Amino acid sequence: MKINNREGWIELVVYDDYEYDKFHAVAGILQTGFGLSFTHKLDGLETCYWDFQFNSCELTLHYHVMTWISIFPEACKEASEADNRAVIELGELLSRYFIEHNIK
Repeated sequence: MKINNREGWIELVVYDDYEYDKFHAVAGILQTGFGLSFTHKLDGLETCYWDFQFNSCELTLHYHVMTWISIFPEACKEASEADNRAVIELGELLSRYFIEHNIK
């Protein structure tokens, strides 16, 4: 996992490849491992945007067929400091979860 902030908001790159199965694996971890639920799902031919709340912040799990799997604030450029902190905190939790469950 790595942090990308070149667009002006914090984006957690969970996987720097674009395997669709990994997107669903991350979604499952968010749901079963952290008890989160998706509030809105937008699925296209090449991309998916699944919104959820974490620490009272609106975040998006994103998949694109040509880039990566990531999590970022739904508000993007208008993201608050709290939104960006939530992405970082979730990244730390996911990293620990991956280590504890030997997920690569």
